[in-house]
Amino acid sequence: MMEHLDDMCSFRGRVQTALNNAFCGFAEKENMMEIAKNTGIGPTILRNKLNPSQVHRLAIDELVLITKESGNYSIINSVLLQLDMVAVSVDRESKPETLVKRALQNSIISGKL
Repeated sequence: MMEHLDDMCSFRGRVQTALNNAFCGFAEKENMMEIAKNTGIGPTILRNKLNPSQVHRLAIDELVLITKESGNYSIINSVLLQLDMVAVSVDRESKPETLVKRALQNSIISGKL
């Protein structure tokens, strides 16, 4: 039982470190004032939610908002990598393709991650 708890604590530590790095990288690269203005999240609150030393936490809906606004998927990619998954973008305006062609395109895109 104790080994299971140690594994879980180790996993949580790795996940938190990955998220902290993604939050800091996002905050350094993006124009936080512009994102805050366009998403309706206060700039100070947004900065605090992306600062690992603050008690505020980024909610899922806020993550979606700031990702869509910025086009920066680094936080979402970090979360997915912790789940042993990757994301691919979906072009909603594209024409219908065969299943095989879409699978090949997704493989190419995921290889770029």
